[in-house]
Amino acid sequence: MRKSWPYLLLLVGVMTLIGYISQKSSGRRINWEPNYRINSKIPYGCYLMNYYLEETITPEVDEVNKTIYTHLRDTSYNGANYVFVNATFRPSALDVIELCRFVSEGNTVFIAANSFGLLSDTLKAYGTDAFDYYYEEDSTMTINSAMTYNYDTVRMNLVNPNLGLQNYVKLDRENYSVVFGRFRTKDVTVLGTDFRGYPNFIEYKMGNGKFLLHTMPLAFCNYYAAKPENAEYVFGALSYLPDRFTMMDIHYKPFKVENDDPRRYLLSEPALQLAYYIVIVAGIIALIFGGKRRQRPVPVVPGFRNATLDFVEQVGALYYRQSDHTNIIGKKINYFLESVRSRFFVTTLTIDDRLIDKVTALSGVPHAQVKRLFTTIERMRIVNVHTADDLKELVKMIREFNERSKR
Repeated sequence: MRKSWPYLLLLVGVMTLIGYISQKSSGRRINWEPNYRINSKIPYGCYLMNYYLEETITPEVDEVNKTIYTHLRDTSYNGANYVFVNATFRPSALDVIELCRFVSEGNTVFIAANSFGLLSDTLKAYGTDAFDYYYEEDSTMTINSAMTYNYDTVRMNLVNPNLGLQNYVKLDRENYSVVFGRFRTKDVTVLGTDFRGYPNFIEYKMGNGKFLLHTMPLAFCNYYAAKPENAEYVFGALSYLPDRFTMMDIHYKPFKVENDDPRRYLLSEPALQLAYYIVIVAGIIALIFGGKRRQRPVPVVPGFRNATLDFVEQVGALYYRQSDHTNIIGKKINYFLESVRSRFFVTTLTIDDRLIDKVTALSGVPHAQVKRLFTTIERMRIVNVHTADDLKELVKMIREFNERSKR
């Protein structure tokens, strides 16, 4: 071991020198990953938008690093804003329920995303590729003719003449535009459109509050928000938020790094990151050279045989040979209903439409599939004699439900 230390030190020194030279010789690269973080100053971060929010809205903007359900379930707000900016907005069913309750109580939710997940089904507002509508308008359009300035650059403006700009703002690096293809005309106000007049910014009233939905989140990123004409657009869009307490989401961000990671500062600095990896490599090499002669053979001790699995296998084979399908179906139904009670905290004494609606909302499984499963269970409870096909059908339906269930 003592003879290997000079070689180990030499290896560490060479690696340090190589890392230093490569760091000095390589130019600084621009990170074009869209992370939408409010403290990120890369082109597709949202540092400027957060700054504009603090300038536009008087109270301080609070960061929320929790799920919507966790943050809102035990708190009642009377006059607040909740802002989300992300490529896609994918809330759970419980998140959507809490968000709708939050809005109905008189609050405002601003969401900028290409798609809105389960919230689209609730509000009946769906984002669609704008090129599909361009193509429907001009039946003579070809792919080559479409790739012109009018179609390969996203342009948009606000409807309100007091907020709209003289010229459409341009997202010069983008050629994918999303607009609202379908939405309820009732309770909906169009606030912004693209250059062909298709809505991409709408206001949806619910109860005493409202949703503000925008389909182009990149418009609020640093690269575009730093341009004067685009900054006016961002200020205009954010002006629809009332001047009151505002919460900015930081939980539903891509490539999110947990704040409680003790290595976050080491990995954020290039020099410390290089030193960190060198220490790890040096430690591995030391273990290899140091433990080579000290390692002793470890005797193999056979583990205890799992008699429970053997018992289950024998009982299953016994049921199979006796073809007691009715008994197996009864046990399958009892076990499944017990799992429903423990997972969703509902009572299964009576299987009715109320139970089916609760399980549908909590599991995220389509209503038709849940109803078909519970109808089959009720039918098999009534029948006294069952076949192997009945057992296979029940097992398949329970397995498909468990695979699609979110809990």
